[in-house]
Amino acid sequence: MTESFDRANELWFHQARTSEALDAYGVAFDESPDDPVVAYQYARALSSVARPDQARAVIEVALSRIELLGPTGRRVIRRLARDLNEWRPPPADDIPLTELDRDVLERLPTDGTDWGLIAHSAAEREMFGVAVYALDRWPGVPLDGEDAREIDDIRIACANSFAMLAQMREEPPGEFFDDWTSTSTSPVDPEPVWPNRVERVDRPGAAAAAAGAGSDTGVTDPLSFTVEVSPPIAPAETPTTLEATLRNLGDVPVGVNRRLLLNNPGQPGEVWLAVDGPDGYFNSVGFRIRVGTCPDEFYVTLDPGASVGTSWLLDDYESIDAPGEYTVTLTYHQELPVGPKGIELATGTWVGSTSFTRT
Repeated sequence: MTESFDRANELWFHQARTSEALDAYGVAFDESPDDPVVAYQYARALSSVARPDQARAVIEVALSRIELLGPTGRRVIRRLARDLNEWRPPPADDIPLTELDRDVLERLPTDGTDWGLIAHSAAEREMFGVAVYALDRWPGVPLDGEDAREIDDIRIACANSFAMLAQMREEPPGEFFDDWTSTSTSPVDPEPVWPNRVERVDRPGAAAAAAGAGSDTGVTDPLSFTVEVSPPIAPAETPTTLEATLRNLGDVPVGVNRRLLLNNPGQPGEVWLAVDGPDGYFNSVGFRIRVGTCPDEFYVTLDPGASVGTSWLLDDYESIDAPGEYTVTLTYHQELPVGPKGIELATGTWVGSTSFTRT
């Protein structure tokens, strides 16, 4: 990842400086024309500022290099390409697009400015850095429960969109894979890797945690995340069930979020879903989940050996109607280091993947 791309992401996601970020993304794209992640994010930003023609040209570059990425990266790039082909301007509101930039907004007075409307307008365009900046300027919020949920949704969406870029890079390339080892830079010998399971710690302090020492949050990360498909082999259009398990393999308690809400990569929810199918596969199932604030009771501490899990009917999220081999990848992610009541949470991403066949 180039320094220009790092700078562009900082400007877009954290500083809300739209115009500067676009220039920086352009530089990063020129410096790394074969990097599909750079092209993907640049196309997203161009789409957000209503430049669909430029965005389509850039996403074509990402599509041409899609073989460098794993299932999650392939899925989000293909989805963005499809969305750009059907691009429509967002609903009109009272906020001109040119004003959705911190360089403009910071000149507005805190009182008397409709920061809620600005945040909503920016979020509709997936300009989440600007939306979060507007929320930070909005005095007296949350006003009610609905406002509180919307604010949480926006902040989570910003964090998830940024985290997705790292996730795209971390998965090994290839449409299908069953077993692969962690990319952790820990100096210690890695633990055994089981089929269809990946344990990975990608936050600061990961090496210390892997060695059994205290991490920067005081939490070690002996978690595993596994996914199973039932039935593994069946005729096409057979109902398909996913079962995921988050388990503490260590000898100390670990805090987790057991809600395990499933959603598209980069969207709110604790688990991201990516499915790759046979040649020509197209998912005709569309779903959109409104995610509110996670209730406190879902934040729990897993004792050594304990686990939490859940299951989903995959047909509610994907059209599994073509014969061939499919790979399903689930990513459990946790960005917040401390949950309600002071529960220290293991932070990072953990990925489980498995393949199944439809005849």
